Amino acid sequence: MKEFLAYIENSTDTYAQQASSPLVKEIHKRVAEIKLNKDMEIQYMALLQRDMEILEQ
Repeated sequence: MKEFLAYIENSTDTYAQQASSPLVKEIHKRVAEIKLNKDMEIQYMALLQRDMEILEQ
């Protein structure tokens, strides 16, 4: 758990490669895949915009 929390504060490729936790390595791998996926980026931005509009109401 400690290594995971440290990863949350420092979610770099370097930190993930040095981590001993398989969970940290898997999470970082999935995050990297999502960041490269343009469709996911579009969906994220649409959700972010919707959430911002809801908060403004």
